[in-house]
Amino acid sequence: MGFTNQQGMFIEQTLLIQKGVSNVPLLIRQTDPIDSKMSHPNAKVVEHKFGLGVVATGPIKKDELIASFDGEIYCGETNDDFPEEILNYPITFGPDRARNSKSIANKLNHACSPNCGIHGDFDIVAMRDIKEGEELCWDYDMSEDHDWSMECGCGSPECRKLIHGFRHLSHAKKAEYKGYISNWIVKAHGLES
Repeated sequence: MGFTNQQGMFIEQTLLIQKGVSNVPLLIRQTDPIDSKMSHPNAKVVEHKFGLGVVATGPIKKDELIASFDGEIYCGETNDDFPEEILNYPITFGPDRARNSKSIANKLNHACSPNCGIHGDFDIVAMRDIKEGEELCWDYDMSEDHDWSMECGCGSPECRKLIHGFRHLSHAKKAEYKGYISNWIVKAHGLES
């Protein structure tokens, strides 16, 4: 069973049994090779108070690609449909779709005052020039509008204390993020310019 994605690649759909629910499509494996984008040469994974994080080891210019979510694609209608081991790591790109990463993309932490954002559905880019030593962070609500939520401990003066979906961001924050919001969120919320 499968379908063809927008790039014309055949996607094989694998059915998994999770938490006693059968025939729930959870994981889609791409059978064609994925054109994996390399992580930015000035981005390095380091130990962090939350486990791992990513810091700039040299300057990164505004809009430069940091990393891409280029791994397996998962689908499910609620958070309970996703395997527990990936719950806080993939990027959402639809109301029932998420993609993991083979690069450092899923190692970037959340921040309520981020220096990175989303281009397209899968690319993390710098929102401004970033200096050596800065932690690279993005606001997970730039791509999230699912039933998933997570407490925030980013420490920013603007910390919202809870990450729980684009729809919950203030109008001012949504305007600040313009140009750095996942395509699916832009379309779902009618934000096309």
